[in-house]
Amino acid sequence: MSIRSTAYSHEQDKLLCIMYMEIAQDPITGIYQSSDNFLSPVEQAYNNSKIQSWEIRSKRSVQSCIHTIEKATRKMHAYIRQVENRHISGSSNEDIVSIYICY
Repeated sequence: MSIRSTAYSHEQDKLLCIMYMEIAQDPITGIYQSSDNFLSPVEQAYNNSKIQSWEIRSKRSVQSCIHTIEKATRKMHAYIRQVENRHISGSSNEDIVSIYICY
């Protein structure tokens, strides 16, 4: 029987995204490897950088959280493309996001 950890807070999500991006952009570690090999350094970096009062996260927990964030990111990206395809002249990123929020 596995024990579920608590949900990630906004700040924990943010830290996890930062660690994920740093490791993904590292030319040595990079993202061109198996998911298992990639997530180990993400898990380690997150746990080493977290605030001491936050619980330690397992690789499975990190993987699940990243999957949820990626799913939301893909959905937002699709909405942004829809708005961009409208070819609204002079639209800023803020305009695009505000239109996305209205969806």
